[in-house]
Amino acid sequence: MLLILLVMVLLWEALCRGLAIRPFILPAPSLVLKDFLSEPAYFMKHSGYTLLTTLVGFIVAVIGGVACAVGIVYSKLLDRLLSALLVSLNAVPKVALAPILVVVLGSNELPRVVITVLVAFFPLV
Repeated sequence: MLLILLVMVLLWEALCRGLAIRPFILPAPSLVLKDFLSEPAYFMKHSGYTLLTTLVGFIVAVIGGVACAVGIVYSKLLDRLLSALLVSLNAVPKVALAPILVVVLGSNELPRVVITVLVAFFPLV
């Protein structure tokens, strides 16, 4: 597995250099590593924000998804009311909702958390 990862990174580096791909389109792994090593605190800070957003979204999805699933299993009424709605909502591409959520909810963490909840919620139910 580690060998496959190493080959992929080397191939990525070779393609970026060989095809002269501009770094703002696809930076080579060596440039990514150079930037990371130049300001590790910056990258760790933003990685922490991403981790927090993911954890909050996943926790909300687990609580909501398990509660919804338990309700559907133990209540015929909830099963009849929610099953078709959940199947319909699951069919909507989550990526298509992202710009709408940013416009409606603003460009803060809330739309990111909502997208995370939507992605994690339906497999749980």
